[in-house]
Amino acid sequence: MAVRTVRLADNRVVHLGRVRPKSITKCDRFTMLEYHDGRLKFVPNLGFHFSPSQRVRAPLPSTNWRSKFMQAIQQTYGNTQQGDCVIASKEHMIGGWSGAELGTPALSSDAEALAVYAQLCGPGDQGCVITDVLDAFKSQGIPCGGIIHRIDNYCAIDWTNQQLLMTAIDIFGPAVCLGINLPQQWSCTNCVWPGNASGMLGGHDVPIVDYDGQYVYVATWGGIASIEWAGVLSKNFVEEAYLCLSPDWYSKGQLAPSGIDATTLAADLTLFGQGQVPPYPPGPAPTPPAPVGGNTLVVGSPIAPGSYPIQTGLPYPYHLKMPASLTPAQWQKILAIIETIIASIIPLINPPAPPAARP
Repeated sequence: MAVRTVRLADNRVVHLGRVRPKSITKCDRFTMLEYHDGRLKFVPNLGFHFSPSQRVRAPLPSTNWRSKFMQAIQQTYGNTQQGDCVIASKEHMIGGWSGAELGTPALSSDAEALAVYAQLCGPGDQGCVITDVLDAFKSQGIPCGGIIHRIDNYCAIDWTNQQLLMTAIDIFGPAVCLGINLPQQWSCTNCVWPGNASGMLGGHDVPIVDYDGQYVYVATWGGIASIEWAGVLSKNFVEEAYLCLSPDWYSKGQLAPSGIDATTLAADLTLFGQGQVPPYPPGPAPTPPAPVGGNTLVVGSPIAPGSYPIQTGLPYPYHLKMPASLTPAQWQKILAIIETIIASIIPLINPPAPPAARP
């Protein structure tokens, strides 16, 4: 399906281009995304691993990264011609990292951005899957001004947690991209996007460049939009959010503009996995039930992230009331209940042998 176009308040016609997942499911440590072609993708969740107590200071009340790369923000990177908003978002992030670190932002062009769009997102103007582009950004890089730029890693971030989002922008800079279901009231630049908007025009991808007490600032269509915090923190419009770390952010002396060294930054992102399907981090060993009549049942091993179909076997209409799938956390609870039930009935179906008679 071709991407949607939007007429802005200044009468320019621009494009959207984010391909929405079929479903997004939170699985504790990971976010599971199901796409319309049947693919499942698992992205580590920052909030599960992040501990504010590990930070040396609270996030700043506001940031001003955008002043370092306004020349890059003013570029539309082809998004007024085609639905390459996901690519334009990443080009803006490259400009932000390099501008803050080196003082001069790396700049792409419309032609270069559209060539990357065709290469990574396929022929035709069909839009992009954000995580597909992030995977390519990590594995092969994205050209900006003829130079290949890469990210070390990325993870999902809980955009409804204001403290967490502020901390991420404070430490990692303009490194968070938002997957938005764009409402009509958000079709302008250099303006305020209200928190009480309604409707949906289509999928859009924008990078956060700054925040303060009132707004979260994003780059799009050659300008900046100020989103009221209420609009960002709700799930009415934002549907995906990812945090990236790039060597561009610590290229000068292995120290980021935020004052955090490259080793600490890399260690933070390493905790969040490799953007694939990592095993569950080791935790305390489960306590097995006490042996009953010489029998022990343990069903405590973790279940890999995923969505597991179930067959209820119940006649109509009762089967319609049963869930079509269960998350790992739900399966773990069911197994724990089964473990308790079976452990309690083992003495009934297999009673302990009577003590031997004394001679």
